[in-house]
Amino acid sequence: MLSLKKASAVIIAEAHNPTIISPEWVRDNLDIQEKPIHFVHTPTLSVFDSNSYMITVDPNRWELITKKLDEASLVSCGVIVKEYTLKLPHITYKSLGLNFIWEYSARLNKENLPELKFQINSLNPSNLFSKQKVKYGGRIQVPFKDYVMSVNIDYKDKKFLIFNYNFSYAIESWGVRRIAKATESFLPMKNISEKITLDMLARKE
Repeated sequence: MLSLKKASAVIIAEAHNPTIISPEWVRDNLDIQEKPIHFVHTPTLSVFDSNSYMITVDPNRWELITKKLDEASLVSCGVIVKEYTLKLPHITYKSLGLNFIWEYSARLNKENLPELKFQINSLNPSNLFSKQKVKYGGRIQVPFKDYVMSVNIDYKDKKFLIFNYNFSYAIESWGVRRIAKATESFLPMKNISEKITLDMLARKE
């Protein structure tokens, strides 16, 4: 069974301003109407934590985590990130990361987790350890036109296989509207990461 466990967006910049983050600013500028259940406000770190979202800001890093993983919430995440960049166009943004963590577990404990296989050209490293059972984790990185996709794959507690995706956009030379357009990819990138994961699992043999 495959399930989405976490979705987040991260913006790296030269100078985010944590001090502007307040419940009122978040409500008026990012259209998050929920009141925070936890709020931190300092010159170097602000945290807005509500029932649905957590925003963490320091001078170099802005992160949005959605606590609800339904389609409407994922669409809202893209809108929130878009509004942040449009409201603060003077910030020098460096990179945008859209992140998704998927967890695969064997169905009802009747199915073994797939075993990852690793091969470098014609060399199978398993041949070096003939008497040991070898398990692999791995990292796959693929460059596309506007972003680089990375996925880390590893086992967890012998019961789960974790697929940790990062879609990284180098946006330092981009205009703010192009950056805002990229944030609209939040839900599509979730769907892409799900399809890639399902395709890998289908080829596990």
